[in-house]
Formats: sequence, C-alpha cells, structure tokens
Amino acid sequence: MFGVSFPELLLIFVVVLIVFGPEKLPEIARTIGKLAGDLKRGSDSVRREFYNTVYTPAADLERNVKREIKGVKEEVLKPEAAPPVGPKVVSTGKAEGSIEGKKE
Repeated sequence: MFGVSFPELLLIFVVVLIVFGPEKLPEIARTIGKLAGDLKRGSDSVRREFYNTVYTPAADLERNVKREIKGVKEEVLKPEAAPPVGPKVVSTGKAEGSIEGKKE
C-alpha cells in the first residue's frame, strides 16, 4: 500500500498518538477515512468522464467505419444485370431454315 511497510505504518501511528493524544485519535481517523472516500469517489468520477469522452466516441467511430466498409463491399460485390454467358448470337436478318436463300 503506497510503498509503506507495516513497521513504518506502526511508527506513523505511534507518532500520531503521541502528537494528538488518545482523545482526538478516533476523530482524526474518521476525518481521514472521509477524505479517502471522497478522494476515491472523485477519482472514479474523473476516470468515468475520461472513459466517456475517449472510448465511447472511438467505439461509435469504429461502428460507423465497419458499417461503411460493409456497404462498400456490398456495392462492389453486388451482382449486376450481366448479359448471359454463352455463345454470342449475331442476327443477319434472315432466319435459319428460311427458303429465301435457297434456289430450286
């Protein structure tokens, strides 16, 4: 916890006990506890605000980019009305099997 070992905490406690006395110690502990709680709530609020301003717009941007990529893929890969695949038929103006071109 903050790089402070147990013997150091015990020394701090003894110094505070000597300086403030046993009557004021519970009040000081209560005040320090309230300050630590307020500090934690404040840091949580800052962390939440940072998350909402950085990560939420980034997630929205990522979602929009993915949607646009999907739309482009669908547009590029969309089957168009292509001509049928097969031999090319060229009209000569005469029907096959016509008797116009045959002489008897």
